[in-house]
Amino acid sequence: MTQSKRRRSYVREIVLIICIVAVSGILFYSLFGPGGYRDLQKARMDLYGRQTRVRALEIDIERRTANANAIDEDALKSGRPEALEMLEKKAREHGYARQGEYIQRIIE
Repeated sequence: MTQSKRRRSYVREIVLIICIVAVSGILFYSLFGPGGYRDLQKARMDLYGRQTRVRALEIDIERRTANANAIDEDALKSGRPEALEMLEKKAREHGYARQGEYIQRIIE
C-alpha cells in the first residue's frame, strides 16, 4: 500500500511540474513574444512622442494664426495704403483672388 501512495505523489509532482512549465512558457511568451508587453510599452512611448509633437504643432499653428489675424486687423484698422496692398498681395499669392479681381474689405 505504501507504493501506491508514492505513485500518486510522483504523478502529482509531474502534473505540477508540467503546469509550472506551461504557465512559465505562457508568461514568457506574453512578455517577450510578438505583441507582448514589451511591444506594448514601445507602442505607448511612440504614441506619447507623437502626441507631444502634435500638441507642439497645434500650439505653433495657433500662435501663427493669431499673429496673422493681428497683422490683418492692424492693416485694416490703420487704413494705410501700403498695408492694404500687402494684404491684397498675400491674398493673390495664396489663391484667394486672381489678377484683375476686386478685393472687398468688410470692416466690423
